[in-house]
Amino acid sequence: MTPETAQPVTTEYFQTAMAALDVQPPVAVAVSGGADSMALLLLCRDWLRRSSDSGWADGLLALTVDHGLRRNSAAEAQRVAGWCADLGIAHRILQWADDKPTSSIQAAARQKRYALLEAACAERGIGDLLLAHQREDQAETLLLNLMRGSGVHGLAAMQPLSKRGKLRFVRPLLDVPKSDLYATLRAAGQDWIEDPSNHDSHYARVRMRTLYRHLRDEGMPPERLTATAAHMQRARAAIDHYTDELLSKAAIVGDAGVAWLDPARLSAAPEEVGLR
Repeated sequence: MTPETAQPVTTEYFQTAMAALDVQPPVAVAVSGGADSMALLLLCRDWLRRSSDSGWADGLLALTVDHGLRRNSAAEAQRVAGWCADLGIAHRILQWADDKPTSSIQAAARQKRYALLEAACAERGIGDLLLAHQREDQAETLLLNLMRGSGVHGLAAMQPLSKRGKLRFVRPLLDVPKSDLYATLRAAGQDWIEDPSNHDSHYARVRMRTLYRHLRDEGMPPERLTATAAHMQRARAAIDHYTDELLSKAAIVGDAGVAWLDPARLSAAPEEVGLR
């Protein structure tokens, strides 16, 4: 969808997406201050207002991670805190206070970010963490995994719903184009922060954005890439189903409680299932 045809995401659309994912308050939203996460925060607030009436604010917590990797990161986190105060939304800043690595910084930052978010949710008894990944993010993930030679699981890209421990990671915007999120913010008169790293070609994801612009020109827009990811998600679910079925039949538990797998059953299974 082009910026000229972009439309704000409606509360009805978001409500349907949240119902499909069985999201129940209280929820937390990871908010960097960028356009995607600010739009998600507004949509979540309106969803709760509609479903919870006067008590909606008790069901929403915004979480901002200050990685301390950029000079302005602390000021940006405070800016998000101010916006949340204006919106009547509870907000916490989570700081990465440990020593920073000298290599693979993005991977380390991602790992620390999720650890901080998980801990904050556990502290508040929150079971659902909402993440603002959108359609272009999904297309980028598929392309990155394709370049790595990934199989079905990698080409399934990001799941709308995944779980780690007791916390569910919920991505209700995977089918929404970024242009619609910008339109959502403009319609609400809400500002956002532009992350300069989004234009730094040192990062693989930024290079992927350049690549899929060329792919769009060749007739492969992001929505086709995300449709492929959806096909792969169905294939992944089927493989996981038959893997679980094989495991239940191939696992043998001895008298001492030691378990092993029947090699004959494993070798007879389709290779993709047996490899799991």
